[in-house]
Amino acid sequence: MEITMFELNSYKDIFNKRGKEYNYAMELCPHARDQEFLNSIQFLDNNKTLNILDIPSGGGYLRKFIPTYQNLVCAEETDYFYSVCKELPNQQKLKYDTNSTIQIKNEYFDCIMSIAGLHHLENKDWIISEMYRLLKRSGEIIISDAEVNSKVSKWLNEFIESNNSLGHKGIFLDNNFDKLISKTGFKILFSDIIRYSWNFDCIDSMVLYCKNLFGIDKCSNYEILNGLKEYLGFKTESGTVKLNWELKFIHAVKE
Repeated sequence: MEITMFELNSYKDIFNKRGKEYNYAMELCPHARDQEFLNSIQFLDNNKTLNILDIPSGGGYLRKFIPTYQNLVCAEETDYFYSVCKELPNQQKLKYDTNSTIQIKNEYFDCIMSIAGLHHLENKDWIISEMYRLLKRSGEIIISDAEVNSKVSKWLNEFIESNNSLGHKGIFLDNNFDKLISKTGFKILFSDIIRYSWNFDCIDSMVLYCKNLFGIDKCSNYEILNGLKEYLGFKTESGTVKLNWELKFIHAVKE
């Protein structure tokens, strides 16, 4: 069987190799992406206790935005992220393999969240089908990721592809993804681009953060800065460096 380059650089392969650097970036600037997580949890009903699945969870960075009375499961495929994601009261973790049945019973969760991880996944039919299976009737999915042909997708598939030794061949969200969600049995309540910023205390922090988060190892910090200017743009406002960012957010309910 022929193995494609994308399969060699799957989510699991990539972050088993550079998860430590990614986690270092998140620890270096722990509030840089706060708005990204807040944009997702705005769709979450925190007026009742929920069973929530975060997949793929990375290092479990979503957890600090989830109230402690909620029951959260962080699902992770990579060994490194699984190891750094600690279990806490009401917060568990599990290991899974892409394209295999996730070892949780049917209709267990009230909500499934996925933040900026699905563009690494070639077979999105699998994850949407699993989400449908795992959700209770009237359960909800909250998905965010880069949209095809957006500035973020070009930053990843052009600049990061050229300046990361592992490359980057993201498969981003498009109208077919919305159709897949609907065809699987979900009713889409919201599907649109939300624009916001990643926030830093200085330009050097922004560059170092992006260098580690995206595994940029083939160009200088100066070139990274120019790449950020060209592909995304940023501004300084009230002493904060704001890097332009945008993702498509989808909120849908299982019918």
